[in-house]
Amino acid sequence: LTEASAISIKSPVLSPENITIPFTSCLSSIGISKDKCWIMWQKKRLLWLPVLFRPRCSAVSGSSVMIGCNSGRVIIMRF
Repeated sequence: LTEASAISIKSPVLSPENITIPFTSCLSSIGISKDKCWIMWQKKRLLWLPVLFRPRCSAVSGSSVMIGCNSGRVIIMRF
C-alpha cells in the first residue's frame, strides 16, 4: 500500500459546475452514479461513497476515478 494524505486546493476561478466531467467513461465502463452515491462498474454498483466523500466535482479517465470533495480533499482511485 502507499501512503496518502489530503491536500486543500482552492481556485476562485473554477466552480464544480464547469469542471465536472460526464459520469461514465465509454472505454472502461466505470463512472459515478447520477446521485453521486456510488462508483459504478458496467452499470452496477461497485463502491458506496459515504456522504463526506461524495463528489462536488469528478472526472473519469480510463480506469481511474478522481473525486473533489466539499472538504477540499481530492481522491484518486484506480481500478
